Amino acid sequence: MKPLKIIGTFLLVLAMTLGTVACTNTEIPQNSDPTAAPVTQSEPEQPAEQPVEQPAEQPAEQPVEQPAEQPAEQPEQPVEQPAEQPEQTAFVYEGVWYTNFYGILQVLTLQEDGSYTLVSPDLSPEGTVGSWTVGEDGSVSLTFSFDGKLVPTEDRLVREDGAVFTREKPEPKYTASETVNADEAKSFYGNWRMKFLVYDGVTGAFTAESFGLNLTMSVDAEAVAFSGDPVTEFTNEKHAYSFADGAITFSVIVDGKPAETHLRLQEDGNISMTIDGDTEGVSYIFAPEA
Repeated sequence: MKPLKIIGTFLLVLAMTLGTVACTNTEIPQNSDPTAAPVTQSEPEQPAEQPVEQPAEQPAEQPVEQPAEQPAEQPEQPVEQPAEQPEQTAFVYEGVWYTNFYGILQVLTLQEDGSYTLVSPDLSPEGTVGSWTVGEDGSVSLTFSFDGKLVPTEDRLVREDGAVFTREKPEPKYTASETVNADEAKSFYGNWRMKFLVYDGVTGAFTAESFGLNLTMSVDAEAVAFSGDPVTEFTNEKHAYSFADGAITFSVIVDGKPAETHLRLQEDGNISMTIDGDTEGVSYIFAPEA
């Protein structure tokens, strides 16, 4: 029976050895108090949480810089050339010049030899004769002229009194027409304004304005009356009239004496007024008042 006892003893020792090894691998705190509650085994310590490595932050994508848009190629602009200046030509003074001044034609002839003639053919065929010169300012001076210098302007000569001379002969402003016999006095009724003065033997006519005359005439069944400027014996009173031989006749005072005055119709619809004893033979032309 000894071999069996030896084997039993050996198994017991082996079991104790294995138990000791198991206790060594598992730490169990010893409690001297057998009544104490069993100690709960703590969870094995977890290793510290390792931060998850984040991928390195990528820099924001930079926009690819585009080359600046080049403006469309402009066609080459031609260099503007200054406008060609017309060639300046010298003013030609010599020759014949005309003006219709206050209704009367005047003809100025400037000769190359420095002489001139100024004629009003309707008034006098002779006119004036003298010499002409050109000043530093280009104006023309006549030796026998009281109307001022002539200034060249474009293609004309302008006199200081307002007369404009050109190369073309102007038509007369007014040419008196023939008188006619009126059928009755009513043909003269109305308001009339003096426009021209016509001299015997003169083709043209002076304007009333050139003599400073601004007269109106009214005719009715009883009288002829004048008004305006200048104030003369014509405007002093109303003038009773008579009608005979197609004309109206009344009396006015001229130079302190009575003078018969006649109104006659003209073919152009105007009225011609003449005064007996007028040595200059002037006809005063009245046109219908507008």
